[in-house]
Amino acid sequence: MSEAGPHASATPQQGRAERLLAESEARFRDFARASGDWFWETDSENRFVWVSESVEAGTGIAAKELYGRRRDELVPAEDLRTEEWRSHRAALARREPFRNFRYRIVAPGAERWFSTSGVPVFDEGGAFRGYRGVGSDITHQVALERQAARADERLREAIEHLDEPICLTDAEDRIVVANRRFRDLNAAVAEYVQPGRRYEEHLRAGIRLGLFPDAEGREEAWLAERMERRRRGSPMRETRRQGGIWLLIGDQRLSDGGTMSYGLDITARKAAEAALRELNRDLERRVAERTAQLEEALRELEAFSYSVSHDLRAPLRAIGAFARMVVEDEGEKLSAEGRRKLDVVEANARRMGQLVDDLLELARVNRRPLQRERVDLGALAATLAAELGAAYPRVRTGIGPVPHAHCDPVLVRQMLVNLLDNALKYSSTMPEPRVEFGWDAARAAWVVRDNGVGFDMQYAGKLFRPFERLHSEQEFPGTGIGLAIVRRVVERHGGRVWAEAVPGAGPAFYFTLG
Repeated sequence: MSEAGPHASATPQQGRAERLLAESEARFRDFARASGDWFWETDSENRFVWVSESVEAGTGIAAKELYGRRRDELVPAEDLRTEEWRSHRAALARREPFRNFRYRIVAPGAERWFSTSGVPVFDEGGAFRGYRGVGSDITHQVALERQAARADERLREAIEHLDEPICLTDAEDRIVVANRRFRDLNAAVAEYVQPGRRYEEHLRAGIRLGLFPDAEGREEAWLAERMERRRRGSPMRETRRQGGIWLLIGDQRLSDGGTMSYGLDITARKAAEAALRELNRDLERRVAERTAQLEEALRELEAFSYSVSHDLRAPLRAIGAFARMVVEDEGEKLSAEGRRKLDVVEANARRMGQLVDDLLELARVNRRPLQRERVDLGALAATLAAELGAAYPRVRTGIGPVPHAHCDPVLVRQMLVNLLDNALKYSSTMPEPRVEFGWDAARAAWVVRDNGVGFDMQYAGKLFRPFERLHSEQEFPGTGIGLAIVRRVVERHGGRVWAEAVPGAGPAFYFTLG
């Protein structure tokens, strides 16, 4: 009979448990080797008693160098005096779990940072046996944090020295940074512009002291509107006078959910605007005074011209009449040369009379009150062309469809008479003379065209000046007043008149009536 012993029947279960344990340990070792972190255990004195194989790759320290040593023996002595290490050692003494405790190890020529977490281990009787935990290398993370901190510090320093007031708040609208200029402007509420205070507290304190004149009389509504805009992240810009200067105040939402409140000093711009307004007022006053003086001088000149022209008509008629009477009554006694000279006197008196009449007509254009009404310019031009065309039977006239005009019918009739008469006169010497009145859509202007002799465009500026003529009186009779009348009529309507000439195609006179 076999003596298998009393526990022989449990051997299969025990073997299975041992296999499962071995598999679990193997699985743990594989995970530990594959992980970038490492695992550790310490005894009740917090000395390392076991570390995973990955510890050397993770820390640069061989496992054998860690056994029997505490973590605080690996760090620089000055670090142990920090609040972080004092708190950590107190937690270890209380046997408390810890998480993400950060520390550094300084090796020759290198500094490495680590993060570790651990939980206390107790035996079945409740006695403390040590800690188990995990560690990881965070040197790169710490370097990035330092870079970010340096960048943040540089940004804060730059903001601090800006001449414009700047205040940055976080997503909870609590002040993070308020620069020197912002603090100076809000010195009366200095305690409310410190980091950690809500921006709304600053606004309420400012309202109480009258720092926000635009809130006077509607304080709660103004504050509610301002805070709602900040919560929505709606941009805000307003002009405010504060502390003896003018500021352009604004709120701008930041990508992290915070808000930047800023102010631009526009005192100099406001002063320049005020100076410009004063300059404009002075300029307007001087222009009004000069305009009044010019208008008075013009009225006097028109009155003088009218008076002189009117008073010249009778003597000129008398000169012409007496010259004709001498020729008729004493003709037999006159020599041929004497008769010719008297004819010249009569002709010049007649021309002078026509010139006086034209000057009076120009004066009447300036003196007549403007009375606008709707006028069919096409029908008016057709009537005038028929009347004036009787003196030029060879000239063909054409009136195209044109828009009506809101104008003074008397003055515009006088203007069209001069334009059409000029066109008929200057085209009458052509083999197939023609005159057209129409509308130029491209220029948005009425136009009178003819195929007459035209003019050189370099002299176009002279056409509308009184007494300026581009052709001699022997070629085409006239006084040089007609186009001056045209220009004055158009200007009184607030319009524009100009002429264009193309070689071989004749001239075109365009006009608008405001």
